[in-house]
Amino acid sequence: MRERVDMTGRDAGENLNEELVYTLAILAPGIISSIFVFIPIENYLSAYIVPSTFIWYRLWRAALIALLLWIVSGFIYSEKRYSWKMFFLGSAVTFMVFHYWFLWSINMVRPVRLYPLFYFVGDNSPYVLDMGQVVGLITLYAFRGEILGSLKNRR
Repeated sequence: MRERVDMTGRDAGENLNEELVYTLAILAPGIISSIFVFIPIENYLSAYIVPSTFIWYRLWRAALIALLLWIVSGFIYSEKRYSWKMFFLGSAVTFMVFHYWFLWSINMVRPVRLYPLFYFVGDNSPYVLDMGQVVGLITLYAFRGEILGSLKNRR
């Protein structure tokens, strides 16, 4: 009986397991960050009890956790452990989703103006570095090999 192999000569079941690991690595940061929406971590980070009356607190929690996961996975990942690189990608996407959702919720109260690499909240706001754009650009740079390879294959 012949085993099923793909174009690379590997067993088809091996590819399925690898794809499952990559899928879970991409989804895990979103799940972890979503759980932290319900845990008032700001009370552990502040000397004062912070009431969670504003909707953006919950989104801030998730964005903070996703950013911490992105930083940690950025230090850990390598080309040899590609699942960590997928976790890095998943945490970047998760951070950007929660970060811009956070800014959108603030925009319901005060106007938020987005510019390249910065944003402003309200009328007399200082420049605020837009970490969503920074994380996105650094993540794109980390995946430059995959992006360039995909573009070369299309030609």
